[in-house]
Amino acid sequence: VKNAAHNEPDALEAIQDICTSTPCRSPNASQGEQGLAFLFVSQKYSDHFESMVKVAHQTLGDDTTLLSIVGGGVVGGGIESDDPSVPAASLLCGVLPPSAGIEVFMFGTDELPPSATSEAWKAIGRG
Repeated sequence: VKNAAHNEPDALEAIQDICTSTPCRSPNASQGEQGLAFLFVSQKYSDHFESMVKVAHQTLGDDTTLLSIVGGGVVGGGIESDDPSVPAASLLCGVLPPSAGIEVFMFGTDELPPSATSEAWKAIGRG
């Protein structure tokens, strides 16, 4: 697992730089590997979030599942930013073994996740 952080004021320059400078190994799809990456961006970048996610996805490739989050604090590459008005982005990426599975789901901005004891969590991944 590798990570890097960036504080470039220009959102698209920041994401291009972080995606190309983070040493992510491409998954070997023929061996059943899957890539998994987490992109964290500060609230300062929230207006550019959708574009940043598109650039990151294009750079990382279709064999990598990208989970993207806008947060109040961003940590990565030995840098921590807790100020939402400061531009910050962090990328954490790795490769999962063939035995691992990924299921992506989303909670809307007006939804809270179920409580930790909820039966809903047990149902995730069982279709």
